[in-house]
Amino acid sequence: MNSRILIGKILRLSIGPTAALTVAMVGAHGSAPAPSLFAATPSAFHVHLLRSQPAEHDTLAKLPATITLWFSEAPELAVTSVKLTGADQRAVSLDAPKRADASLGAGSDAAIVASVKDATKPGVYTVAWKTAAKDGHPASGTYSFVVAPKR
Repeated sequence: MNSRILIGKILRLSIGPTAALTVAMVGAHGSAPAPSLFAATPSAFHVHLLRSQPAEHDTLAKLPATITLWFSEAPELAVTSVKLTGADQRAVSLDAPKRADASLGAGSDAAIVASVKDATKPGVYTVAWKTAAKDGHPASGTYSFVVAPKR
């Protein structure tokens, strides 16, 4: 008896910023394929956010001069965007993202920096980013931080 496993169509679904679900049609040779589920960890993604500055849930005394994002691999700048929404739900003006310089240390080749152009008010700020690596698979996410009012 031949016990080879055949995999037909494979579908990957993102189910949050750090998880994915892969559905594969799997069947033994000669039988009808049935759906099978496989959970994927962030390392299975093509490109994902590793860390940021400011970090998610940080509380800062003032708005930072830059937003820095470190990815699992070098993002393609042509398809990378960073948006910052202020406490009043208005867009905060940012320079276009650029590659981080080596002064950031290890991993700087996979980091981008967007300079903040506007001075703004205290409150909750949301960073929304989109990118892709050389393989072309897109990735995106959001996170928030707080600028505390002056005392």
